Amino acid sequence: MAKDRTLQYTTELSGNVTAEQAVAVLQEHQFFLETDPNLISSKTDTQPKDGKLYPIPEAVQATKIGDTRCYEVVDKVPGVALFAKLLPGLGTITNHYQITDTKDGIFVYLQAPLGVSQERRWVVVEDEDGLRIVEYVTIFCSRLLYESVKGQQEAHWKDVHAQYVRKMGGEVGNQSSS
Repeated sequence: MAKDRTLQYTTELSGNVTAEQAVAVLQEHQFFLETDPNLISSKTDTQPKDGKLYPIPEAVQATKIGDTRCYEVVDKVPGVALFAKLLPGLGTITNHYQITDTKDGIFVYLQAPLGVSQERRWVVVEDEDGLRIVEYVTIFCSRLLYESVKGQQEAHWKDVHAQYVRKMGGEVGNQSSS
């Protein structure tokens, strides 16, 4: 199992948007699910497949608001050759999400086929430079799949962040990754 360093994606936003408004938009779970470029459908799920919620990291636990909510998402298999070879004949996959609201955004745990999972933390940061959306992504999967999974993330993050900024009523500023 490979665990890469945490990827970080940052988008500055300008306009007449408060941190509270930005956090409220991040906490719209259905909108979060709809930003998935491979989404076919989603529905509320009562529990994870094994009946146990993923343990929320301590740092996130301290900022948790309310209960974790679960969703079942059907995605089309990305047009990545490796996925197509490993999932022959399958046009769709089912992913399971656990989303927890936090004081400054959301924490998401994604469980996908082939032993792929992700921890994703979305936060709104406000400082003297203004407002930023910061997304942290840690991918857990085999070394064989890692570059494909990371590639899907890299290909879409800027558009997903832009969708959020527009929904917040702001304008997209500088976008960077590290």
